[in-house]
Amino acid sequence: MSDPLVSIITATYNRSRVVAHAIESVRRSTLPDWELLVVGDHCTDDTAEIVERVHDPRVSFTNLPANAGEQSAANNEGLRRSRGRRSEEH
Repeated sequence: MSDPLVSIITATYNRSRVVAHAIESVRRSTLPDWELLVVGDHCTDDTAEIVERVHDPRVSFTNLPANAGEQSAANNEGLRRSRGRRSEEH
């Protein structure tokens, strides 16, 4: 499997009621070559199950082992896991 062109990182904390809408928004994109990394800040709700129900290999969920209380920790974890191709032009 080749690396996707674009990596999209969505940080969340116990927002399972809206994360499905965010995922579907990305899935409706006209660009098919992407990955969506949903990163929970130690979610304790059903976010993992909501993401799993999508059944799209381009969408993944990672849950931080401890709550950082700020979006940067989840964003940084998503960035570490991202596989999107980097442009060689600067």
